[in-house]
Amino acid sequence: MKKTKITHNHPEHENISFIESDHELKEMVSIPSDFFALKCHHLNGRALHTHNCIEMFYILSGSCTHIVEDNSKQRTYRQLTSGNYYIMDHSISHGFENLSKDFHIVNVLFLPHLIDASFSDIANTEQLISHPSIGFTIPKLSEKLFNQPLIDKNGKILRLFERAWQTYIAQEFGARSLFRCYITEILIISLRNILNEGNHLGREQVITYLCAYIDKHYAEDFSLAGLCAENDWNNSFVSRKFKEVMGITFETYLQSTRCRNACILLVETRMKIEEIGEKVGYPEPCHFRKIFKRIIGTSASAFRRYNR
Repeated sequence: MKKTKITHNHPEHENISFIESDHELKEMVSIPSDFFALKCHHLNGRALHTHNCIEMFYILSGSCTHIVEDNSKQRTYRQLTSGNYYIMDHSISHGFENLSKDFHIVNVLFLPHLIDASFSDIANTEQLISHPSIGFTIPKLSEKLFNQPLIDKNGKILRLFERAWQTYIAQEFGARSLFRCYITEILIISLRNILNEGNHLGREQVITYLCAYIDKHYAEDFSLAGLCAENDWNNSFVSRKFKEVMGITFETYLQSTRCRNACILLVETRMKIEEIGEKVGYPEPCHFRKIFKRIIGTSASAFRRYNR
């Protein structure tokens, strides 16, 4: 990545320069200090650009198409409207198009060392949200927070954006500390909302997802605890809800699915029983035979003999 000379000053930011990546020039917007806020209306949209900081933006009114380009050059397009907001990682390019006439946003931007002086300007997002002042250490949680469309359901996030903007504009004593408090609260509330959505994800929706996952991946080695950790769900809650909705435990459902598919192979193929066990997720033959007899009510060999 090659950075070219600064092209021009911009009244709203310290400067706009250009960076060259894969023979393509993109805007790099730099803020004047380690925190910044702005209300603006991009009349003609905004081309793909990056920042030297973390950018939060909140749509106050109107609608737009928001474009996000990741490091592998893959682009996603999201239709956004008032009440949507984003928290953008500094390494990701984004832009706006198809703006409505009343499109208006508030930007809140900061460098990671505003949270902690020991952070570099390129501190990773996991490091940022696990900082003691924020305190979320769940693996991969930042992937659901950064560069994803978020929804302000009760107006709390909007009030924090407004306060951060007012604090920056006033530039009174203690502005930097207040600004840090507001962005920290935005991060904490957003993370809490993500976790709450995971815990309540529809209870039935979570169960539907898990059943579909088992039906597709039954031959693989996985566990409910692993799936819950991967999706930031509460393991005990999901386990209890699965049994409540399905009438059986997650493990029993998995075993039943594996044995049901084993029955098909026993009838339709000449594969050895040991091979069938391995094919449906039980590499240990004795374990497969034990599970099969408990679930189906007869041995695998007897099932084959009676059903061919």
